[in-house]
Amino acid sequence: MVFGAPSVIRLLIPISKIGRGFSDYAVLWFLMPTLGTVFLISFVVCEWYMQDQVMIPLRLFRNQAVAALAQCFLMGIVFEGVFVYLPLYFQLVLDKAVIESATLILRFVISQSIASVASGQYIAPIER
Repeated sequence: MVFGAPSVIRLLIPISKIGRGFSDYAVLWFLMPTLGTVFLISFVVCEWYMQDQVMIPLRLFRNQAVAALAQCFLMGIVFEGVFVYLPLYFQLVLDKAVIESATLILRFVISQSIASVASGQYIAPIER
């Protein structure tokens, strides 16, 4: 945990502040992602060398099913953020009405529903 959270913070802050917080040529723009990358590499190295004391053993991800489950979990987190904050963005920033916001996000809901049904139909004969 010593390297995990600082790496994410130092990678995301410069991306969110481009054009608003500091100029494009500021030292922080180059320094923070570099430090974030160094912390991220340090986190992976520490997790690798301290295999008996890690929070999530890396050997779990050798199993293809566990890796796919972790990927689905992370994608679910992303979709939750999209479905919560995108309507708020439409309403507060673009000044759309609630019903307009709902119709704008409807294409995401319909495409996700179709993809979900299609993947279920694909997986059902395989029985996985």
